[in-house]
Parts: sequence; C-alpha cells; structure tokens
Amino acid sequence: MQFKNISSLLPGASLLFAHGVFGQPTSFTYKNYRIEKQQSFDSGMLQLITPYSDSIKKYMNHVIGFSVYGMIRKQPEGPLGNYVTDAIRSLAEKKFNKKTD
Repeated sequence: MQFKNISSLLPGASLLFAHGVFGQPTSFTYKNYRIEKQQSFDSGMLQLITPYSDSIKKYMNHVIGFSVYGMIRKQPEGPLGNYVTDAIRSLAEKKFNKKTD
C-alpha cells in the first residue's frame, strides 16, 4: 500500500506515538495562564456561548433545596460529592427499577 501524501499519515501516527505502553501517557506538559479582567474578549467565543449562558442564567439563581449542613467539596469525598452520588443513585434506581448498593 502506497501513500501519495505523507500528511495523510500524520493524524494516525500521532495517535500511535502519543501514548506509551498500554495507552498510558509517558509525559505531559502544561502552561499556567493568568486570567484577569483586563484581558480582551474573544468576540467569536462570546457569540458562541451567549445563547447558552442566557438560558442557564434563568435557572442558576433559583433555590432548589436547603441543607442544614455545609455542602462543601472535599477530596476524596465530602458532603457535596455524597449528595450528588446519592441523587444519581436514586435516579438510576427509578429508571432501571433496581436497587443499587
């Protein structure tokens, strides 16, 4: 099999060589970016997310429940994570009509 254009091989090759043995990353790099109010807005991105942002804002300020305990996020587990897990479990039990453990 011959390829006339080597660039057609690059996407597949990058997938093959991007990971080490058994698909585990062999390394990673990152860069920190400071987010400040003075930064300019990307008008294209703003145009893309505005419809979604407007529709979500209608629901984000409504109180949907109350807890006498602080709903803080902790690692590896905390009250907020446990609450979300219990909610998902409850919905799954109703949807699949099975008790979960």
